[in-house]
Amino acid sequence: MLVLALAGTIGTTAAFAAPEGTGVETPDQGQTQTDKVLLKVNCMGDGQIVGTEDGSEPVFNDEYPMQSIAFNMDKGATAKVKAKANEGYKFMYWFDEDKETIYSKEDTIEIEMNEPLNLIALFDVDAETVTLQASVMGEGMIEGTADGSEPEFDDDMPYQHLYLNYLRKSI
Repeated sequence: MLVLALAGTIGTTAAFAAPEGTGVETPDQGQTQTDKVLLKVNCMGDGQIVGTEDGSEPVFNDEYPMQSIAFNMDKGATAKVKAKANEGYKFMYWFDEDKETIYSKEDTIEIEMNEPLNLIALFDVDAETVTLQASVMGEGMIEGTADGSEPEFDDDMPYQHLYLNYLRKSI
């Protein structure tokens, strides 16, 4: 008899509901979840990104630079993302990876999230490599630096040929 009584309650939520006052709530069958949309942001090149999911001003942390962020946001909410290039590089644009188009050329953008978005902050070299070659004719030695500091001669290892590669910033 007991088996038949239990079998009649299987499949009803009342049979498995937590007792009132226990702090455990059962989900309402008619309840709907708020619409969420995913914002993914990544870097390509030498730079970093930051973002906020509440539209407030993002702040860079140079000690722990971010290369990738993701927010699962309420539909209609505003996100704010910023891109910053590292030395010798420049921010080019935000690329919408799903639509394969340039999203924005501004380094700071506010986005009203109505659909999922997958952005890439693209950074490129802001310089060109220049090679300086020098040689000694006759007797003597040569020394140089690529960073503009004062060269120091080493009499034990005299150089007669010098090759320096350095980055010259674009104008």
